[in-house]
Amino acid sequence: MQLCACATTPKHYVYRNKHTRYRIGHPGARWRRINARGADLAWLHKQDGSLLYTHSLCQSTDTSLLSLAHHLLIGMTDHKVLQRQTIQLSGRDALRVHMKGKLDGVPRNLQAVVLKKDGCVYDVVLVASPEQLQRHHAAFQAVLAPFDVASRAKEMKRQALK
Repeated sequence: MQLCACATTPKHYVYRNKHTRYRIGHPGARWRRINARGADLAWLHKQDGSLLYTHSLCQSTDTSLLSLAHHLLIGMTDHKVLQRQTIQLSGRDALRVHMKGKLDGVPRNLQAVVLKKDGCVYDVVLVASPEQLQRHHAAFQAVLAPFDVASRAKEMKRQALK
């Protein structure tokens, strides 16, 4: 259940629910904020229908980051990981992947970052046509650059004080 997904500045959002709180950036003026089932925050590109979203799930898991990234391909056919790289995000190792597949027979590429921290899994995902993925790289980076997860212990303490 979403308790707060408010803009803290014109360029940043804070997503908060009873399990977690994290900060992300804004993708820019060409992206329209939407409600998307299963996403914490989501935007649709106004011209080409590309989708950019964040998702969090707070359940302890021993699943690898690569396996978690493969979960993003559920429902797609002919999928393949094209590139993967370990990056630092919110003080932890995260996996950045570029994947491709088909959704209902339509080619789609995904740029995603998957992070595990304090018992939660966080995804930042861009879904676009192969031609549009590179065009939207700057928007993806704008969302990802300020990404920071509040310490779960601090968040739980803050919730208990309410």
